[in-house]
Amino acid sequence: MIQEEQVYENVDAMPVIANSNEEIRTYIENHVSTPQKVKNGEVSGISWLTFIVEKDGSVSNLRIEKDFINCKECDIEVLRVANSLPKLNPGKMNGNVVRVKIFQGFRF
Repeated sequence: MIQEEQVYENVDAMPVIANSNEEIRTYIENHVSTPQKVKNGEVSGISWLTFIVEKDGSVSNLRIEKDFINCKECDIEVLRVANSLPKLNPGKMNGNVVRVKIFQGFRF
């Protein structure tokens, strides 16, 4: 039986965008297009995103943890940008590269 490697939530060095050291949150916030419903003032709230940054810097298990009620477009937009993340420098714990679970909210 193959056992998956441990996934950490708190690490010494969080994953960042390779070649820039930009935080993942900042990258997503800077690349999200605000859906029309939000621009019109019809809705506001938070899309909660989770995913794993693998040891090779790739992203897996991407999903919305808690739906943004009345704005599916907001959830879809956050997922779209997260799916387009450039190569990441993986997280580190005690000097070792590890898998890291990211859980972040994005306010609209």
